[in-house]
Order: sequence, then structure tokens, then C-alpha cells
Amino acid sequence: MIRRLSLRDTLRPGMALVLIACASDAPIAPATPEAIVITSPAASLLAGGTLQLTAVVTTRGGTVTRMPVVWSSSDSTVLTVSSAGLVSGVVKGVAAVTATAGPATGRTELAVLGVRSVQVLPAAVTLSIGTTQPLVALIDADPGLATPTVSWRSAAPATAAVSNTGVVTGVAAGTTTVTATAQGRSGTTIVTVLRPVTVQSIRLTPTSAALTVGGTNQLVAVTLDSLGNTLTGRPLTWVSNAPAVASVSATGLVTAVAPGTATVTVSSEGRQASATVSVRAVTARLDVTPASLTLRVGEQRPLAITARDAGGTILPNAPITWTSSNPLIASISTAGTVTGTGIGTATITVRSDAASATVPVTVSASGFDPNQGLMAHYPLTGDATDASQYGLDGTGRGAVLASDRFGTANRAYRFGSGQEITIPRASLGLCCRLRRRSDFP
Repeated sequence: MIRRLSLRDTLRPGMALVLIACASDAPIAPATPEAIVITSPAASLLAGGTLQLTAVVTTRGGTVTRMPVVWSSSDSTVLTVSSAGLVSGVVKGVAAVTATAGPATGRTELAVLGVRSVQVLPAAVTLSIGTTQPLVALIDADPGLATPTVSWRSAAPATAAVSNTGVVTGVAAGTTTVTATAQGRSGTTIVTVLRPVTVQSIRLTPTSAALTVGGTNQLVAVTLDSLGNTLTGRPLTWVSNAPAVASVSATGLVTAVAPGTATVTVSSEGRQASATVSVRAVTARLDVTPASLTLRVGEQRPLAITARDAGGTILPNAPITWTSSNPLIASISTAGTVTGTGIGTATITVRSDAASATVPVTVSASGFDPNQGLMAHYPLTGDATDASQYGLDGTGRGAVLASDRFGTANRAYRFGSGQEITIPRASLGLCCRLRRRSDFP
């Protein structure tokens, strides 16, 4: 409230009155903006990044301070700007930022760097109901951009659902599209969901195995559909009907435990396949008879072998292998028969597991063995006395001992006219053999 005072009330003796005139009591009008200059520290920014702009308002060549400025973006899907001029990049693109103050405006264009494209791999997916398939989103982006967030969406989740990490799951038979999006860029893949295919058979290899105690054998099972196509990822169950003889792991590895026979069965979705496993003890010792052989060239002799375990128990089905140190002197058959093939010595080796035994063989020149089929023996003694057990003595008539053709005394008979040796049984035959000079000592 203004109080009016009279001069009488205010003046005192000795005071002077000074009057000042004013041109007008009307308020001063503010300056009118004529232009706005926008200053930016860069011409671009990354999606997800920010950039602070500055607006300078001028009029009549001077700067107007404390003038309010309104900021706006030509495309808020590319970038946004706050009331203070702070720009935020949204997706890759170009947009203009405008500053307005009264009738004056300023404008600048900014580029947002970001994702150029998105590709989803695999480009097409086929899976059965209840099965899953991970998808990968390949992001092509401008340099310097941090790894963007990828969102996943299925056009028909009732057919194929997709997780926020890109794992698609078959829900029902049909076809749909799964899309991956990053900063406004998208890529798609076609997903086909089939009704589940069941296992119709199992191919198991091997179907039989012979092991020694402690040995192992890996069985391999392949699940097949009705057309014989391989089905992957199907659960397999392994079981042995005699784990005390042969055990089997969850991956089909068979381990021999004790001598005997076991059946290992693998099953999947109601189908089965089996393998027979025979387990024997390890051969620890081999007994061979005879322990040595002396043969003539062309002569054959069998060897008898007995395999035993560490406790001395005979192993009738132990595998046996034979080798000869020199087959040109003595060869050996798979049945263990030795044949003299040349003059000299050789060693026959028999093996079973880690056990082995050897048989030395000596082969001499072939010759007549008087003990084979012997019916009478008449040594060169000057008469016809039978030295065999049969006592078939003959009668000598004029035959006398003489030197043989090599000059060795008493190694031959000489017969003259009418001289002979008579053998009492006419059924006896006479065998003669010609020998080379080198055969004689």
C-alpha cells in the first residue's frame, strides 16, 4: 500500500526539495530472438549413447541470455532430445534436432551409429515336437558399438516357442517364423515342427565279444527310424544280465569281470538289441609236449599244448598262436603240426595272451628208419642171423663180408656164382635205397 505524504509533512527547516522527472512509467520490452546457433561436439553418436548440444540465441548481432529454448527431434525412433539439449541415440539412422526460441529456430543433423543388419542362423530349422534347437543372431554393427540386446519373437508360439536366449522348442506340428531384433534391425528363420519320429530298430556293433578277465570292449548303438535313417539324441539304456561276468557302463563300455557268458542289452523307446559277451581267464602258463623235436626232412610231428590260468586250471578254449623262427627248416601249422622242411635247427614258439613256450627242433637229412614196419633185421655180421624180435634167421651160402664202394670194410656182402642168403619166409620183401656219396659219413 502506498502512503501519500504532503510537503508539509516531509520538509523540515534547513531541507531542500529536488524534483526529478521520468520519461514514462511503461515497462521495458524484452529483445526479440532473431537466430539460434546449435553447437555439437560431434556429428554422430552411437545407439545407446548421448551427446550434449548447446543453443546460442542472438538478436541484432548480440547474444540473448536466459532465453528459454525448446528442443525437438525430427525422428524420435532414431534419436531423442531432452529439454536441456541432451541427445540420446536409439537406432542406426539420421535425424534432425531443432531448437526454437520465439520466432527463431536452429537446426542440425546427427547420425546415429548402430546395428546395420541381423541374420539368424540356421536359416531354416526342422525339429520334432518336444525337441529344441538353439538359434544364433549374427549382428552387423558400426565400429565401437557395444554388444546390443537381442529380442526374440515367434510368430506362432503355439507351434514353436522361443526363449529370450534364442532357443526354439517344437510345440505342435506346423510352420512359423522366429524373428531376432536388435536396435530396430531384424532377421528371421523358418521353423518347421514335425510330429515325433520313434525308434524302430537299433543297430548294435559288435554283436559278440570274447574278452579276458579285466578286458574291455566298447559297444556302439545307433537308433534308426522305420526307413533306416539314423535318429540322433535318443536316450539309450544299457544292462547286463550277468554283471558278475561282464558289466556295462551307461555309454556301452563292457568290462570283463569273471569267466562265463553274459548278454548285454541296449534299449531305446521300447526297442532292443543284444550282444553276447564271452569271458575267459587269462592264460598264465603253457605246457607243450614233446619239449623238443628231432625230425628228418619231410617228417611231421604234432605238438600238444595245454593252457592254464594263474591257479593252474586248464583253459580249453584259450587262443593259441604258433610261429617258427625259420620256416625253411621247420614249419608249423595252425593245428600245431611241425614239418621238417630243411636241414638245421629252428624254434617253434607258442603264445596265448601274455604266456609263451618254445620247442627246439632239429631237422636232419631224410633216410630210412629201420624201426618203421620192421619185420626182420640182418646186420652185416657175416651171417644171416635176424637181430629183430621175430627170429627170422636166414642161411648164408658163400656170401662174404667185403668193403663197400667207398672202401669202408665190412659194409657190404660179396656174392659169387651160386652164393646166396636164404630167408625162411618167401613173403618178406627187400627194400633198397640209393644214397648220395654226401649222405655217408
